[in-house]
Amino acid sequence: MTGDPIHESARSVWQSQPSMQEPGDPALMPMDDLKQKMTRLEKRLLWRNMREYIVAVFVIAAYAFYVWKFTPILMRVGSGLVIAGTLFAMYQLHRRGARKFAAAERSMTACVDFYRSELERQRDALRTVWSWYLLPFMPGMSVFFLGTAVKSAGIPIDWGRALASFGVTMGVVILAFVIVILVNHRAAQKVQRQIDELDSLRGDRL
Repeated sequence: MTGDPIHESARSVWQSQPSMQEPGDPALMPMDDLKQKMTRLEKRLLWRNMREYIVAVFVIAAYAFYVWKFTPILMRVGSGLVIAGTLFAMYQLHRRGARKFAAAERSMTACVDFYRSELERQRDALRTVWSWYLLPFMPGMSVFFLGTAVKSAGIPIDWGRALASFGVTMGVVILAFVIVILVNHRAAQKVQRQIDELDSLRGDRL
């Protein structure tokens, strides 16, 4: 925003930095600063993905145990679907959110473009988390919790009680999913602000 002292200060610092680039490249930012930003991004992605993979291993192990332990067919089928959903979500996490490395010999402009493209990729992954991370779990969880509701309804099955229990459980699941979507959407907005700031400073220098 024009007249914003914070923006003006950032602009003046940006424009006063010495050029560290190949001939013909626009000066964008000190290479050391860019390397620090890229390193921090790589570390965040590494630890986030490692955490997700570890959780996935526990989820798969737990639901594999449920397939073996529980006799109701709905619970077994639901457990298998949860395992399949977990594997799909982890594949998508690797495809959409795995960290990439910039080649050390790239020019300054190429490095900035690479950094921006990585921010865009992470932003898009956060914005669409509902489709590739949450939605794959819904079939398995729906079938599994329907199975637990039917099992707890007794014999003969009290369908009213079973459906009420199933509705409450799925309501809690959906609420949790909505919270996850909102949290990730907020994180995507934060990443977008970083992209906008990068574009603004780069545009000021060009």
